[in-house]
Parts: sequence; structure tokens; C-alpha cells
Amino acid sequence: MAGDGDSTAQRWLEAELAGRADEADRLFGALAGELTAARAPARLADRVALAVGAADAGAGAPSGPRWRAAALVAVLVLGAVATVWALLALLPFLGSGAVALLNFSAEGFVWVVRAVEGGLDGWAILRRVGRGLGEAVSAPGVTGGLVVVEFVGVAALYALHRLLRIGREPRSKEEKQW
Repeated sequence: MAGDGDSTAQRWLEAELAGRADEADRLFGALAGELTAARAPARLADRVALAVGAADAGAGAPSGPRWRAAALVAVLVLGAVATVWALLALLPFLGSGAVALLNFSAEGFVWVVRAVEGGLDGWAILRRVGRGLGEAVSAPGVTGGLVVVEFVGVAALYALHRLLRIGREPRSKEEKQW
């Protein structure tokens, strides 16, 4: 058996490796008791007291990798909540939109087959499709929808850029100042 100065974890490991099952079980129980001892609340209380003291002393704006990670997590959680909310708000429209898209696709396929059977060549079909798309896009409602989608895309790219800058550590003293 090891000396009295050894830790419980080391004595448990030695007993386990030596094949002394009863002693290993007893030491494992003692180790588990040490791990679950009520030491964490005291350390937590000390950390809270230090944080409150630093806040009272006017420590300034939060910074450092932990605050950046917390900000990143907060932004991701808010993004997930906004996405779920948007999906739930748009859910009634998704079903009818999917059915309309399937009907439109089937009708378009039938139109192309009939046009080919009627003797139109590929360029004539593309010309008609292009004219139809041009008329559809030039409608005010569709143009407004395209503009809104572009704004959402720009906002998403800006948010992604900010998220990637939050997670990056500055490499030099000049970057730390900004």
C-alpha cells in the first residue's frame, strides 16, 4: 500500500492496477465523496463577491475571451429564437406555397413538352420563358420582395462578419486598441 502522504485518487489507482478490488472499491467511494463535497458554493460565492467588487470599483467595459464567447453565445441564441419565431410565423404560408410551387412546376413542364411537340425550338422556348420571367419580376410586389430579400441577405452578412470578429483574438497591440 502507498504512503499516507499520497492522495486518495493515487491510492485508488494503485489499488485498481494491483488488482485489490475491495480496497479499490473503498477508495473509489472515498474519492467520490471528496469530489461531491460542498466546496463549490464557497468558491462560487468568492467569485461572485470578486465580480461585484470589481463592478463597484468601476472596472470598465467587459472584455476578454470569456465576454466574447458569452456575446457569441447570446447572438447565436437570439438568432435561433428569431429563426424559430419566423418559421412558426411563416408555417401557414409554407404549405400553400409548396402546393402552388408544385402546381407551377407541373404546369411549366407540361407547357415545355407541348411547345416542343408544337415545333418550337429551344431558343423560342427560352425567349418565351425569359419574357415571362421579366414580366413577373417587373411586378411591383415581386420587385419589393426581391429588395426585402436583398436587405435580409446584407443584414445576415453583416451579422456573420460581426460574429467572426467577436471570436477572433487580436494579434497585436494595435488590434487590441480597436
